[in-house]
Amino acid sequence: MSPDHRLTAHNFTIAGIFRLYVKLVFMSLWSGVLFLSYIFTILHYSLSSLLFLLSVFKVCNVSNMGEKKVFSTRVDEDLIKKLKHLAVDEDESLGNLLDEAIEDLLKKYEKKLKK
Repeated sequence: MSPDHRLTAHNFTIAGIFRLYVKLVFMSLWSGVLFLSYIFTILHYSLSSLLFLLSVFKVCNVSNMGEKKVFSTRVDEDLIKKLKHLAVDEDESLGNLLDEAIEDLLKKYEKKLKK
């Protein structure tokens, strides 16, 4: 043990007590800095996770329409090419574009049936 840490009469002088006080203050400030650093790290990763989840939901385009089913049919080759180009241009999936087209078509015929 170093002479600085032993309890001696020297430690109980004003200078010795002041040195101990300064050490305690420094240690408590340092532990406070470490604690704040830990808290900020947790908040950073929590926010990063939240942003990641939000981006995943945006990419997946989660909707309340219900479960999606596989639907196979034959479509004109030129229409498929145009749809694929539109999907790339709009940065949208083929499925989402088809959903939108089918919804628009159903609205169109619902209006005709109501007349």
